[in-house]
Amino acid sequence: MTNGVIELVALEGGGHIAEFRFSEGTHKPDTNVFVGVSLGRRSTRLRKKRGGLAAKYGPKGVGEFLASFTGHALCLDYFGMGSPEETQRGMPLHGEAGCSNWRWVKNKRKSAENRVRQEVCLSAAGLDFSREIKFYKNESAVLIRETATNWADTDHYFHWVQHATLGIPFLDPECSRIFLSGNKAKSWPFGYESKSLLTSDQEFRWPCAPREKGGETDLSIPFSESGTGFVASGFVG
Repeated sequence: MTNGVIELVALEGGGHIAEFRFSEGTHKPDTNVFVGVSLGRRSTRLRKKRGGLAAKYGPKGVGEFLASFTGHALCLDYFGMGSPEETQRGMPLHGEAGCSNWRWVKNKRKSAENRVRQEVCLSAAGLDFSREIKFYKNESAVLIRETATNWADTDHYFHWVQHATLGIPFLDPECSRIFLSGNKAKSWPFGYESKSLLTSDQEFRWPCAPREKGGETDLSIPFSESGTGFVASGFVG
């Protein structure tokens, strides 16, 4: 999708937003702001990957999500892993949305705007979800409006998380820094798929966090150790 100034690639498989960049011919940097599979102008589709391919990307529940994830993902109706029982029944990491096949609704065009809509049905969650993507003539921004509809007659508590993965030059190992308004933090209690940089479930004074292998690391300097990851939250204490 493009208005001649910017272009966006969104996938049917998982509804992932794979690319967002300036268009060719604008004389501006055309670097994709997202990290992931670079589809470029060769493809705008990525079908849902199943079976053996998912197994290459991780254990049951994780591999189904990672096999098609690229760029930006919608995490709905939960963030993270489901319960062991849910995983055994086929529920993936970050909910159904990122592993479901989305459908396109017919474009609507006006003289000053171009809009498209994606929709997906989350049968286990009992939710319908739609995403409207709107471009305006000659503008370098895109407007995205999302709507979740609950089928049930009762309230439904759910997570709704935008999972964006930014890369170089927006995040760079040599110069990127993280700043928080808080002075305390806590690491995620469940590690990081056996490759955690941090000791699990530990409170610490920001930014000096306990390393799983001993010692401390400065979390204000991300990407400090190749091949590791972590989840932590900051707060005022």
